[in-house]
Amino acid sequence: MSKKTNALEKEMEAKALLARKDFIIVQQHFGVSDADAEVQINHYFLDRTGVLEGLLVKSGSTLRARKKGQSVTLQLKMENDEGSINELPQPIDEQILQRMKTGGALPRGDVDNYLYQIGARYPYWYLGELETRRSTPTSHLPKDAQVFIDYSTYLGVEDWEIEIESSISKADATTLLQNLLDKLGITPIVPIGETPKKVQRLYTHRKKSGI
Repeated sequence: MSKKTNALEKEMEAKALLARKDFIIVQQHFGVSDADAEVQINHYFLDRTGVLEGLLVKSGSTLRARKKGQSVTLQLKMENDEGSINELPQPIDEQILQRMKTGGALPRGDVDNYLYQIGARYPYWYLGELETRRSTPTSHLPKDAQVFIDYSTYLGVEDWEIEIESSISKADATTLLQNLLDKLGITPIVPIGETPKKVQRLYTHRKKSGI
């Protein structure tokens, strides 16, 4: 769940990667199916100075453009001192996205200004695309929280994930997620606190593949 602070949105979330069979159990628990999922495509970018690559490897902070339906949003996601995520969103259009993917400059605005402040510099280069089919349950939800059930594909890889966003704290999100998995008898692929972010999974697989 997001809290807005000026242009920033604060996300307090916890995630768990699941085996396919456990993903189905989660879907059944919340009464959703693959047919309920909404497609969103994330396009990720790095910069020539290595600032964004260093942040990505360390904390999963990232620059991305997310396309949902006909809308595209440029998003800078940065981990804060609390371990939560501050997200800076900026609407853009499809033409700007395509220009960015071929090495074009970012549009002027909050995202470009903040990147300059942290030392990131043009040109930005395209890391890759990750498609997520996301279901958002509306029943059986934990108190003060939202649940997202994600099936993602990237570079020939597929994975399954559940995410809980709390309106209280990151620690609360982690507790809610662990309690849910315990209730359903599910053990995540890696411990919740060690779950790599989507962009880190894309980045790691690209490096291993030598793409």
